[in-house]
Amino acid sequence: MHFRSARAGLTLSAFLGLSFISFSQRPPQQPNAAEILHKMQKLNVLGSVLYIVAHPDDENTRLITWLANGKKVRTGNLSLTRGEGGQNLIGPELGDALGIIRTQELLEARRIDGGEQFFTRAVDFGYSKTAEESFAKWGKEQVLADVVRVIRTFRPDVIITRFPTDGGGGHGHHTASAILAQEAFDLAGDPKAFPEQLMKQGLEVWQPRRLFFNGSSWWRKDVADLAKTDPDWFSVDVGGYDALLGLSYTEIAGRSRSMHKSQGFGAAETRGEMLEYLHLEKGDRPKTKDIFEGIDMTWSKVSPSASMQAIASRLPVNFKVDRPDASIADLLLLHKAITGRDKNSDPQHWLAVKLKEVEALLVACSGLVVEVLSPTPTAITSETAKLKVVATNRSSQQFDLVIDGRVTRLEENKTTTIDIERTAPSEADVPFWLENPHTSLYTIPDAADIGVADRPPHFTVSYELRFPDGSSTTASPPVLHRWVDRVKGEVTQPLPCGGCRIGACSKVDRARSRGFHQGGHRREHPGRFVERCGRMLPTRWLARVPHAATFQRQAGGCSWIRCHNHEGTG
Repeated sequence: MHFRSARAGLTLSAFLGLSFISFSQRPPQQPNAAEILHKMQKLNVLGSVLYIVAHPDDENTRLITWLANGKKVRTGNLSLTRGEGGQNLIGPELGDALGIIRTQELLEARRIDGGEQFFTRAVDFGYSKTAEESFAKWGKEQVLADVVRVIRTFRPDVIITRFPTDGGGGHGHHTASAILAQEAFDLAGDPKAFPEQLMKQGLEVWQPRRLFFNGSSWWRKDVADLAKTDPDWFSVDVGGYDALLGLSYTEIAGRSRSMHKSQGFGAAETRGEMLEYLHLEKGDRPKTKDIFEGIDMTWSKVSPSASMQAIASRLPVNFKVDRPDASIADLLLLHKAITGRDKNSDPQHWLAVKLKEVEALLVACSGLVVEVLSPTPTAITSETAKLKVVATNRSSQQFDLVIDGRVTRLEENKTTTIDIERTAPSEADVPFWLENPHTSLYTIPDAADIGVADRPPHFTVSYELRFPDGSSTTASPPVLHRWVDRVKGEVTQPLPCGGCRIGACSKVDRARSRGFHQGGHRREHPGRFVERCGRMLPTRWLARVPHAATFQRQAGGCSWIRCHNHEGTG
């Protein structure tokens, strides 16, 4: 049975609104000097933790924030579901539509606390009494395979679960997440487990070092005393203050948790000591009270590492807060060292992670901004769009921007504008996990998409950035639309691909239609308007449009859209 009707019906206003924030591709803000230094310090930490929960908002944002910013380890959050079975305090959307909203809330939360986000194919079908009931609906082996896949992809040193395995979490999905995490801990390193991931899909086995359960007084009132006497219990103070960020980790965590708006989880931004408790479930017991004791988190994970370790170590020491661009020379040295390293000497795949961090720091230290702007708020699928590439180099370093084979020198504090044309993608931007019908498990044909939070937007423009030493990097930013709102000021958002063009004699191509098409907003004639639509909603979704739409089949295989002046549902 497919999800549909009220739970699967996505209102047009929600779809349009979400398409603008979908993929969390809002242009990143230029970090200030303290934030740049904070990121440089993180270059020297090669450790990772994966936190596993059942739903959006289950994650402990205090612990995630402390891990990502205090310990500066790469921190991921794996949610089994996208929260489709939850409530919605901010709108009428439920089911699949709510899953889109809660996915974006999680991505916004990770933007704040510094974590990364992953999902399995499991669908939140509402309250479940037991893990067995959840497994019966999802298919335990399928979801277990997804958890193993994320572990093999992310390759964490430590795994932490939010819930116990004994049912004390109060929800079958919660218990299921803990059971799956424990089983996946062992299976991820077993070449006989899900061998198709290894032979056909290019993954490698990975064995995490330790697995902890993030307990609290919610489950054990005596957890604080246990942490003092039981060698398997550990406590960490996540309430520290980060002078570079100007916030405590718990203040940041409060802001992160407050992104779960549809669930009404606005949270306080607390200060001072805050203890979190971790129980060792699997792996070797640390010899001290440090949960990372004995885990190598240095550049020695990549061999040979001496040159990279030396450069990364001196970057934060030599950083000049009033001249971030003075660090560009060393960043380029590190960039060259990483790109020249043999990938076979990198079993945990840190080179790709650190290369991404170095390239982000190169842009941040130069104050470089490269944007692709559209004069229109939407793009018509498969049609030509006129765009502008706008670049500003706010450093004393010189860079070359290469686009369409054209080389442009970016001089200090000068804005360069390049006119280009691009054909918009043939498919509209829609959530990839909803492209195919589903029941209690999403149908995702491409295995590489399993675990992914969201795809990048379809409509991007690639360019190459060449540095003074001859090295280069490429990027493919999304096409943006910018305007000035009289109340909000300047607003920038990604350009949704699949917008509508309004015309007096337009029609909808039924050959590409998979479901209902959206209605329009601009009146073309008194009492009615017609349009050609590129945006398509997935099969069996309903579109609630501002004006009632009548779909009429015409000769020649086309459908006309006629909309009237009263409310209704198409």
